[in-house]
Amino acid sequence: MENGLKVSCEVPDEIPAPGIKRGMAIWNHPDQAEFVRQYNTPHKNPENPTIGWIKFGALSHVWWSFQNEGDEELLAENMHVWPIMSYPRCRQDTDTRYGDGTCDQETCGSVPWGENTCTHPKYYFPRNNEVLKTGEKWMGYLNEPYGDNQANLTVPNARALWPSFWKRVEEHAGNHNVSTDEIKIVGPSIASKDGAMRWGEDFYFNLPENIRIDALNVHEYNINGGQQGVHCNCEPKLLRDTLSHYKAKFGYPVWLVEFNCGNGWWDCPNEQHHEYMKQTLPMLEEMPWVVRYNWMASLTETQFGALNSNVAPYPLNELGETYNSFVWNRTNTHNPQWGDNAGVCKKRCN
Repeated sequence: MENGLKVSCEVPDEIPAPGIKRGMAIWNHPDQAEFVRQYNTPHKNPENPTIGWIKFGALSHVWWSFQNEGDEELLAENMHVWPIMSYPRCRQDTDTRYGDGTCDQETCGSVPWGENTCTHPKYYFPRNNEVLKTGEKWMGYLNEPYGDNQANLTVPNARALWPSFWKRVEEHAGNHNVSTDEIKIVGPSIASKDGAMRWGEDFYFNLPENIRIDALNVHEYNINGGQQGVHCNCEPKLLRDTLSHYKAKFGYPVWLVEFNCGNGWWDCPNEQHHEYMKQTLPMLEEMPWVVRYNWMASLTETQFGALNSNVAPYPLNELGETYNSFVWNRTNTHNPQWGDNAGVCKKRCN
């Protein structure tokens, strides 16, 4: 205590293996393997990778996208593919747990190429009921459950669905010959917009004993005004402060699973995406409680903000080259006690 000011230290949150925060994402596409090949992953550059993990759209990769010779190497354990149960198989109104019972989460659409009896429109068929056997020892639960066109679950229903998810955790642990304690869980994604934050508060502040969460899944497309398609006011400091708020409010290590300058609706010019990226990447590397981040995405619906060309062989564009090649110079610019100095006090620690 000096002059009434108490100074304390906090140890940085641990970055998951392989110790690289940056990831890449590609959604269901027949040439997913070709997109993965473009990135500086442990497969492409074992000595100096810059991309440490991969996000696909569901618990398993779209298997028909990895059928060519050498494709399976892109899904090896050292690639750290993150399995996430993005969506339930049944809509809320049809599920046996909380709907009319016409859709059974455990059995619907279970036969590849058979009749799809699952009712959730985002549930990709077939074989999404399989856990990716080479996936890393982290699993995710629910993509944007607050969104009508995403997982779309109330908080009580998300809790009711948990036992079904936990069966996948048990299966995944069995694939790796480890206990479920060694499979870490990234909770349902939330965002700073009102409905998403209220959903997150209700879920995370009232966890029942049977639900374990180890990290927070955050989606942020921060923008502070502008003109659609012309100019977007994407402020790195707004992202920084929003992520700091998440840590202070919820207490979990933060996975920034989705971010870019404004998302699809704003149609922000690629030049503004690029400037935003160049400012946010070093900031995210510096922040001690942001343990993973992922620019959204290799492809986008409008191509604004996309990292790759949408024409085969899907090379990285200028934005993608910056994202793929960036190496932090380990200079702290947002806080002198972040980054390499995180956990080190300039004053006496208490």
